[in-house]
Amino acid sequence: MYTFEEFTLKNLNVQLVLPHENQAEDLYNAIEHDRTELSKWMPWVHLTNSVDDEIKFINYARMRIAEYKLLELTILVNNHAKGMVDIHNIDSINRTAEFGYWLSSDVQGNGIITESVKKMASFVFNTLETHKLILQADASNFKSIAIAKALGFQHEATLKQQIVCNKSFRDLSIFVKFPN
Repeated sequence: MYTFEEFTLKNLNVQLVLPHENQAEDLYNAIEHDRTELSKWMPWVHLTNSVDDEIKFINYARMRIAEYKLLELTILVNNHAKGMVDIHNIDSINRTAEFGYWLSSDVQGNGIITESVKKMASFVFNTLETHKLILQADASNFKSIAIAKALGFQHEATLKQQIVCNKSFRDLSIFVKFPN
């Protein structure tokens, strides 16, 4: 298993690793545990209804990683898959990329996503030579917005009625960060 990054927060051992089928059951259980909350923000939740669905996603992600179109990492907390963080819509010509992430509620509030995004941002700026990172959040997802602000992302725009979630149109807040 390739470990992208490893760190400790509040006595929790956190690893960012490439996704693997052996993480599917933990990830599915985390999604199932938080299905109601995750479905408020993540349009893919309704597509993940079994461990097999999660395995299909992991295999899709690995294929996209091999094509340099995605960097999807599983967040392991004390050796259990608890969420994912990714860089997607990687545009090597315009040197932009977007962040996405989710984390099981049983380990939220420990700074795991903040530190994971921070480490990935450093990698994207320094290794991929990206010029602009974009973090998009539902305008009412205050936790995600707080993460963006804590990491120095600047609010660039709010797109009115930009996304559909649970059959209703929602505003989308766009945050950006440039290399230091």
